Amino acid sequence: MLPLGVLVVLVTGARDQVVPGVLAESFAARPAQAGDEVRSREVAGAGHYELVNPGSAAWSAVQAAVREALAPAAGSEGSGAQDEHAPPGRPQRR
Repeated sequence: MLPLGVLVVLVTGARDQVVPGVLAESFAARPAQAGDEVRSREVAGAGHYELVNPGSAAWSAVQAAVREALAPAAGSEGSGAQDEHAPPGRPQRR
């Protein structure tokens, strides 16, 4: 199922003991090895649940990561270009 053909952005809490950062790093390795662009963001002082709580100090980092993941790839705004290796309907990411 890899590569996905889309940017993957992972957000982890530095103090997360439910899903520790090492697990996220392991998860990130497979799409990266398959050629996907993977970015990791670690939120200092955040645990697991702060990342899903809109009232937490960590929430702004989660919002920024979602915006980053949804932003058009540089040079592809409105081009409609397709990556020859991406599944049909998935925009080109470069």
